[in-house]
Amino acid sequence: MRKEACVFLLVLLIQSALIRAQSGTIDSLKKLLLTDLPDSSRSLVLSKLGGQYMISNPDTALLLSLQGLALAKKIHYINGEAIGLNQTASVFNITGNYPKALEYFLEALKKGESINNPVRIGSALLNIGSVYFYQGDHRLAINYTQQARVLFEKSGDMSYFFMSTLLNLGDYYEKSNQLDSARIYTQQAHDMAVKLQDTDFVGMTLNNMGNIYSKMKQPEIAMEFYRSALPNLRLAGDDDAICECSLGMANLFQKKGNQDSCLYYARLSAAAAQKGGFTKRLLNAGNFLADYYKSIQKIDSAYLYLNLTVAAKDSLFSQEKSKQIQNLSFTEMLRQQEISEEATSKREERNINIQNMFIAVGLVSFTILFFLLSNSVIVNEKWIKYLGIIGLLFVFEFINLFIHPYISYATHHSPLGILLISVVIAALIVPLHHRAENLVTHKIVEKNKILRLAAAQKLIAKLEAEKPR
Repeated sequence: MRKEACVFLLVLLIQSALIRAQSGTIDSLKKLLLTDLPDSSRSLVLSKLGGQYMISNPDTALLLSLQGLALAKKIHYINGEAIGLNQTASVFNITGNYPKALEYFLEALKKGESINNPVRIGSALLNIGSVYFYQGDHRLAINYTQQARVLFEKSGDMSYFFMSTLLNLGDYYEKSNQLDSARIYTQQAHDMAVKLQDTDFVGMTLNNMGNIYSKMKQPEIAMEFYRSALPNLRLAGDDDAICECSLGMANLFQKKGNQDSCLYYARLSAAAAQKGGFTKRLLNAGNFLADYYKSIQKIDSAYLYLNLTVAAKDSLFSQEKSKQIQNLSFTEMLRQQEISEEATSKREERNINIQNMFIAVGLVSFTILFFLLSNSVIVNEKWIKYLGIIGLLFVFEFINLFIHPYISYATHHSPLGILLISVVIAALIVPLHHRAENLVTHKIVEKNKILRLAAAQKLIAKLEAEKPR
């Protein structure tokens, strides 16, 4: 295992060295905003620019994302609304405002569904999973993210969103201590990151590998992953991921007994979290530092960080916010249940329509066959009478079957109403049935008798003509 991991790490380091940073993206987007863009394009550029600031300056990211969303709403650009909602929600998510994030992500999901856009639907599902992950519900997080993965695979999308899906699954499985699945998805995400030359994602996948090997009790390999991740994350300006990577290194240094390095990287994590407003990261770093100072009997410092974590925890998991999350989750569960029931109802209705169509075709075919037989001498009058009665029974029962749903709907499924209308219809149909039966048993049978008699006379005449004189 150690040898394979070292080889894998060497490959990662070589690949990371070949990756070129994508520079000037923010400047390019800013220059693009100065040009005469259509409002639809401008809304997308604003949202994309907000995304560039999200991991380093969430306040600016939120402002730009809201501008892009407002413009898309103004011109009724649904795809732009879905992107703006998704981007705005991502900022709320990363800064710890989970109720607002979930509200916007769910709205983005509805917008994506309204235009039947797999990428918009998949990205919303992916991000809804991340909200539940930050709330500590790993089961729901994996469930939503797996839905996104299946959707992206079906649509053939192998870009940023699919890479994010694989990365998140690796992270969620790692936090759930399902380390084999975590390594598989993280490896797949890393391969895509290298292929797409995405420095930030290379750093995040290396960081996640560090988390995985740390849990596998292989600290040397984990530390090499962390060390390889940090330059990529710094190059990408990903302060959020730097928080996690630095804290991972601090934890390993503490176990090794290297207190100076432990303190340095823990403070680096806390500082990056405070600078970026990443409340969840600040909570983790604050807890670590509070425990660290408590272990070395520096009570004042421990108390300082303990207060910091209490404030962060209250900001993230207050009762009011938890209630908001529960309400939003319950509303979405009901909506998904309604969608599922509607889909089931449509399938059932389609199946009924198909069966009715086959019955109608069968009745028409039976009627044609019946008249063909009644005009031939192949069958006798007993069979014609029998087949005629059977055919009439099928016709009138089909009429009853066909109109029954309409009667139920008109009477709101009232048994008394259904009974009364059925009696009225029966009063009209029964005489018609008797007349039709009389037609079959008398006229058609008599006609068949005449045909059979004529055929017999013709045959006798032929035999008489052929008799030797």
